[in-house]
Amino acid sequence: MTAKTKIFYKNPDIDFLFGTMNDKIPSKKEDFKPVPVLNGETQEILKDFYQKKPSSESVRRFEEMLHNQLKSYGDLKKITKPSLVEVIITITLRKERIFDVDVDNISKTVLDALKGYLYEDDSQVSKLFCHKEVHALNIPGYFISATELTNDRRGGIRDFYLFSESEPSLKTNYYKVEYVETSEINSKKSGGFLLETKDNISFEDIKRHIRKTNKKKDSDIKISNLIEIDEEIFNRLSL
Repeated sequence: MTAKTKIFYKNPDIDFLFGTMNDKIPSKKEDFKPVPVLNGETQEILKDFYQKKPSSESVRRFEEMLHNQLKSYGDLKKITKPSLVEVIITITLRKERIFDVDVDNISKTVLDALKGYLYEDDSQVSKLFCHKEVHALNIPGYFISATELTNDRRGGIRDFYLFSESEPSLKTNYYKVEYVETSEINSKKSGGFLLETKDNISFEDIKRHIRKTNKKKDSDIKISNLIEIDEEIFNRLSL
């Protein structure tokens, strides 16, 4: 039986993506040992004090492998201040280890490995997301993304909010979008697509989506038609 090969494509909203399967991110917790501290006034032994040990071999191996993966991007230019960075970490675990791994310790390992190599220091990280889950095939692994944030590039997490002045809509909206794209040489090309969203959508959001999909930064895009349709029509058009 011939094995099937699947091709996966990097999310266009992120700059760097690297990782591996059948391996794990070592915890920085392993690099600290508990130290008893005596309270001079009460003579009580205080707990929860730790002393940093030399980095473990597993941490050094992970950092070396991560740096080698980043070298695949060629001439890597370090992200310097005042630029901000988004870091996303996804970890897959075996079922029996899901409660053995702390996302805060894993995040520390990753940030320390990237610091001074991909960006200057941790103060540049304005978005950090770390997610762990049991792999469907019970296989350990990890993938890490890093993105320099700009006005036009908002990263893989994109914009999120915890509260808003307006009441959120629970209704799903369906649209048929038609547009005209005019390039630098004034040749016009029309296009269209279907859009399903729970968010309030603006023309600028739609234009940004078209530019990103078509990878056209030098085009003037005009929305020629934005039609709200019901779910039945949307599903029929989607077939």
